[in-house]
Amino acid sequence: MGKPPRTYSEQEAALVLKRAAELQQAQAGSGSGVRTLAELEEAAEEAGIDRALVRRAATEVRRAAPVETRDNAFLGGPTSIVLEAVVDGEIGPDSHEPLITEVRRSTGEHGAHEVLGRTLTWTTRPVAGQPARTITVSVTPRGGVTTIRIEEKLTMMAGALFGGILGGVGGGGSGLAVIPFAVAGAPYLIPVALSVWLGGVYAVVRRVYRGKSRTRRKDLERLLAELVAIAEESVAAQPAASGDDAT
Repeated sequence: MGKPPRTYSEQEAALVLKRAAELQQAQAGSGSGVRTLAELEEAAEEAGIDRALVRRAATEVRRAAPVETRDNAFLGGPTSIVLEAVVDGEIGPDSHEPLITEVRRSTGEHGAHEVLGRTLTWTTRPVAGQPARTITVSVTPRGGVTTIRIEEKLTMMAGALFGGILGGVGGGGSGLAVIPFAVAGAPYLIPVALSVWLGGVYAVVRRVYRGKSRTRRKDLERLLAELVAIAEESVAAQPAASGDDAT
């Protein structure tokens, strides 16, 4: 009797296919490495993978398009938050109203919108002299996909915290740190006391800023998820386009 064929578990099969893809990429060498969705579907079908799963994976990869934002070392957090997602399919003008309504509901801010070409842009606006958050939301359908981008600049929040609290409490309250040493007849310790006081206030403000910036990011991530859902519903509700262009 011949030796039975080697069998592989699902996990082992996935690892084999992944390694084969890496070897193929290395063998390609100086090739462009660019593949269309149709080519990916064809290759996956040859490997026994459902085409629908490839389309789903492609959508998830597009949604996860990272936008790098670095923390400011002095502030302890970023000076701006940028989020982006890509949805397969192009939304139509009928999606503008629900998108704007969701942005206003989620942010609680007043704003104005404009449409330039096919791009919808919404920006916060101050009302009755009250400062507003600096948020810009853009939705652009192009090339068979819809790109949703949210950006908020945190410079106003940083100025309010570091300028207000650090300047007010740190500077104005420094007398509380100085008086004991002056009364005790130890003026040489006053510079040390001031440094400790201001350093402590700065550390507290920095921590507050970091916490607030993280909260803002989580809020915007929830908004992005809602906008993605609206865009996907809009695309799904549209009649099928003639010719499924996947390129």
